[in-house]
Amino acid sequence: MRFVRAPDPAKQRRARELRRLAEAEALADQQFSFRVSSFNILGHGHTTARGNKPGYADGPQRMRWAIDIMNGAGISVAGLQEYETPQHQVLVSTPGWEVFPGLQLGNPALANSIVWRSEVWELVEGHTIDIPYFGGAPKPMPYALLRHRESGREVWFANFHNPASTRGPAGHLRAEATRRETELAARLTADGTPLVLTGDMNDKADFFCTMTRGAPMRAANGGSTGSTCSLPPDPRIDWIMGSLDITFSDYAADRGGLVARTTDHPFVHATATVG
Repeated sequence: MRFVRAPDPAKQRRARELRRLAEAEALADQQFSFRVSSFNILGHGHTTARGNKPGYADGPQRMRWAIDIMNGAGISVAGLQEYETPQHQVLVSTPGWEVFPGLQLGNPALANSIVWRSEVWELVEGHTIDIPYFGGAPKPMPYALLRHRESGREVWFANFHNPASTRGPAGHLRAEATRRETELAARLTADGTPLVLTGDMNDKADFFCTMTRGAPMRAANGGSTGSTCSLPPDPRIDWIMGSLDITFSDYAADRGGLVARTTDHPFVHATATVG
């Protein structure tokens, strides 16, 4: 009679752990690229008869154009600003797009949602941080961890809209907003997870210098990183930023054609490569 030794549970657990670590290390070394955008789509309320931009089409029509613009540029993830309920209703009825927070956390959090192509990304977790907006009132703005389906890699995305001075001086509010956003960027990247940050910051040098000095971040359109501060050659108030393990290419800020009919902001987009 032949006796077979029973498997050692401890050795089996160790073997499984070694396989898991090897797979995680392989994923960490896997480079991948995606197209990203920061897109202020001009809120529906601005283009109603009582709004301050009545010459534009209504929000739902412009949202359909915005989706066409993003699809045409191959965007798989975007930070939207001035995203209102009539525009949200168009996006959620469009196959292939998902959103956070949308209306999951109520209307105040809707305006600065992160959207992505569901065949490219899946949501791991989503959060908001309070950012001071008009009059200093706190407004919840999102950051979300997405998993890239093909590579298995995870990336943080954060999206913001800092207050303009259209309702009185707001420089001090933007400074506080930028401070919070910079602290968040430093925290999210501390464990080595990549971060892409998008937004209409209503600032150029003050935002850029604070962010790149206070967190390991770079702008998609260039400029310095670290303790010195040298602005990109064509700075704008709409930004795409990324942690230093992300490189950018093909940066553009389009204003013409369908973009001009959709919004009063440029369609800012770039290719991001992780790894």
